[in-house]
Amino acid sequence: MKMLSGINQSIILILFVKLSETGNPWTQIRDSKTVGSASGHSGKQLLPDAQVVRVSRGRTAAIKCHLPRYADTGPNLTVSWLRLEDVNLLSVGDLVYTKDKRITVQCENAMECYLKIAQVRDTDSGYYQCQANLHPGSWDYRLEVVEPETKILGDKEVFINPNSVLNLTCQVLSPEPPHAIFWKYGEKVLKRNFPIKESNTGPPWTASLLININQRTESGRYTCSPSNTEPEFIMLHVVDGEALLAKQAGTSRFGFYSSLAQIISFILLIIFSNQTLL
Repeated sequence: MKMLSGINQSIILILFVKLSETGNPWTQIRDSKTVGSASGHSGKQLLPDAQVVRVSRGRTAAIKCHLPRYADTGPNLTVSWLRLEDVNLLSVGDLVYTKDKRITVQCENAMECYLKIAQVRDTDSGYYQCQANLHPGSWDYRLEVVEPETKILGDKEVFINPNSVLNLTCQVLSPEPPHAIFWKYGEKVLKRNFPIKESNTGPPWTASLLININQRTESGRYTCSPSNTEPEFIMLHVVDGEALLAKQAGTSRFGFYSSLAQIISFILLIIFSNQTLL
């Protein structure tokens, strides 16, 4: 992309305002909905019509300018991008104004124009606006940079009998689907290319592990390792029936005594408070 050099940003913004005063709709910055310094606020004023674009930290954000189907895609059509947090002009047509090398503009055709931010950071979160010399001439977007997460449903420690079935479900919380999800026992990969399922509303992405556990030597660490997030693991303890019952009974007794201690502490606190008041 070409870089604009030797042009003062204030001159560019003044040019935008002057063009809007002459009736060119693509240069209008909507004062009632702008954020950051444009509205005198701290950048937290919401744009209810803004389309949300989510991306994982460190990946490339691609914000598509959704021009109307009826748009005149002739040679005079110009698409520009602004960051509304600080009213910063990023590009005009194929000319990139910002000095941030991570930001590029890609227009395969007039209807497929993207603002791309490589190696996206938390500070890139916020509101962006695409403008075109059409009517209406501007579209708002809210970029959300998120931290992807891996989660195995259930307890971190699992106790089962020999000759039982281990059923684990791994969730990948990220805007982008993982290319693959691997399950490991220790350092050994159990199986590749587990089927990845998506809920009807989008992420999380899930993959399940269903295997027979036949003996106590299969105890150990079972890890879910997606291609796009950090791995997560559980510890499996394969124990005989008596040991499992003893473990469950011990957990129940601990919960009982813990609750009893809390009740006694509460009663003593009331007694002490009453004595203080007397």
